[in-house]
Amino acid sequence: MSILRTEVLPFKATAFKDGDFINISEADLRGKWSVVFFYPADFTFVCPTELEDLAEHYEEFQKRGVEIYSVSTDTHFTHMAWHGSSPAVGKVRFAVWSNANGQDDLVWYDGRLTGSTWSAGVKLLNHKTLGGYFIHVYADGKLVAHTTANVYGMPPQQSAQAIVTDDFAWMKLRLYSATGYSSIRFAVWSSAGGQDDLVWYKGENIGGAWVAAADLTRHNTTGTYFIHIYSGNKLVAHTTVTVKSLPNR
Repeated sequence: MSILRTEVLPFKATAFKDGDFINISEADLRGKWSVVFFYPADFTFVCPTELEDLAEHYEEFQKRGVEIYSVSTDTHFTHMAWHGSSPAVGKVRFAVWSNANGQDDLVWYDGRLTGSTWSAGVKLLNHKTLGGYFIHVYADGKLVAHTTANVYGMPPQQSAQAIVTDDFAWMKLRLYSATGYSSIRFAVWSSAGGQDDLVWYKGENIGGAWVAAADLTRHNTTGTYFIHIYSGNKLVAHTTVTVKSLPNR
């Protein structure tokens, strides 16, 4: 008999959620979108893969007002035991945001278990803000740890290139695919002596790329050079180049 377009029959059950036991009934499903996922039993090899997929997309379901229920023949005590022993079912998540503008750049990162340590990689381009950051760590929906970090630089978002001419007199600078900028400046300095030879070069827009030429006689040293590229006060790209010799004078 088809159960399509039929009302959920009255029931009562005890569920395990966010580290606690909760009571649920048909009233929790009434008038809401729900996904009910049935699987045979806990502590099996196949079922965690489906449950892990649901866990990874749970936040997206929640944003759409959808609750997920996983149903098996096990008791809620067994669910708790399996959740505590299976990294595919029990998840750790990291909430990361900057202290600028409230939590408008809050991003959740799923943790990865390696040995006994949970970790996650944070993509700074999701945040785009320098300064202090807050990191809150959640397990089973509960805050279990927190820390802070400082970000002093952002990764480049454009492709940059620096080439030294054959006579070692000039360094050709280029920022590719750089549309939307009204002006570009190139900061050039050597790794020797800090930034005591820092020189700014004004870029010129040619065919959608910003270019400039750095005069190496103004720097007077060999070795590694740093090139930071700015639009106004915003760093948009950076690169390095090695100068093996100095121009003849």
